Parts: sequence; structure tokens; C-alpha cells
Amino acid sequence: MYSLWSNIRIARAAALIDRYLCFGMCGTYLRRFTEIEIAWTEGNDLDVKALRTDQQDEWNRLSTLLAFEATMQAAILAINPQPPPLAFAIWLGALGLSSAGLFTINVFPIKAFSLTDEEIFFLIRKGEDTTLMLPVVFLGCALAAPTIISLWSAVLFTVGVFVYIVQCKSEMEQHLVVAVVPVVVGVIAAVATGGLVFYLEQSLSSVSKRNLGHFTSGD
Repeated sequence: MYSLWSNIRIARAAALIDRYLCFGMCGTYLRRFTEIEIAWTEGNDLDVKALRTDQQDEWNRLSTLLAFEATMQAAILAINPQPPPLAFAIWLGALGLSSAGLFTINVFPIKAFSLTDEEIFFLIRKGEDTTLMLPVVFLGCALAAPTIISLWSAVLFTVGVFVYIVQCKSEMEQHLVVAVVPVVVGVIAAVATGGLVFYLEQSLSSVSKRNLGHFTSGD
């Protein structure tokens, strides 16, 4: 009983970490694994190939985005007037994140290129007969890492901009509004979009659970 309760607490803690620190990306990848598993067990090879193609396209987009973020963050370190130490440190941290993300995003496509659909299915399935010691949850988190890194890099970059504006406001007093308004509007739009996505995700999840209960009940 204690072991079960401990597992429940760990699962809840992991869900909270995924939701608030990982932007729900780990859960998103785990749902993708479920889609691939269902497609494979139903014998729909086209769905498996389509999902793999979509994943590769996503990696390509992330690679370009992370490269752009790293370039932008490296360039802003040379801004004039010289960034305050706190803003400089935040931007440097964001640059380090983007660089790590570039490394990560370029590892997966190369390693996954030679994998067959059968090997992909073996990696992500949840059956007890699998001999792979790596839990599928860890695999989902690893695949979500580049996306999470990119998002946190953007967050740190924006925080650094706010710090720079606050600490250097006396030097750009006449043009302060020009700097503040676009940043504030962008942050509000980003938060609103994230909230809308979270709401839709929760609503669709509730509908799916109700439909599943309806079909399994035999009504």
C-alpha cells in the first residue's frame, strides 16, 4: 500500500513538473508514442511513417530556431550601452541553453535515421515483454528536451530584456515606451496563447476520457 501511494505521489509530482517546468511537452511526446503504438498494432504502417516524417520536420524547424536564438543571444551581448551584470548573466545562460539544444537536436535525427519502424515500435511500446531497461517516460522526456530548451531560452532572453530596460531606463528615458510596449504586448500574447492551449488540451482530454468510458461500458 505504501509503495502504491509513493508511486502515486511520484506520478503527481512528475505531472506537475511537466506542466509547469516543461510546458507539458513530455506528456505531449508520450501521447505521440501512444498514437504510434495504436497505429502499429492496427497494422497501419502509413500512420507510423507519417508520424516519423512529422517528427523529422519538427526537428528541422527546432534546429533552425535554436540556431537563430543562439545567434540573437550572442549578438545582444554586444549591445550598447553595456548590459548590466544581471541582464548579461541571464542572456549568457540563454545562450548556453540554445547551444546545448543545438547539440541535442542534431543527435536525434542522425541516430534515428537508421532505425526501422519495427525498432521504433519496440522502443516506445509499454508491454511487459520488452527487454529495454529505459522507461518510455525517459525517452519521451529526452525527445521533448530540445523543445523545452528552446522555450526556456526564449523565456530567459525576454527576462533579460526586461532587466536591461529596468536597469538602463535612465539612459533611454525619452524612448522607454518604444521598448516597453512591444515587449509587454508580446509577453501578454504568449501567456494568453499558452493558457488557451492548456485549456483546450484539458478540455479535449476530458472529452476523450468520457468517450472512452462510454465505449467501454458497452452503451
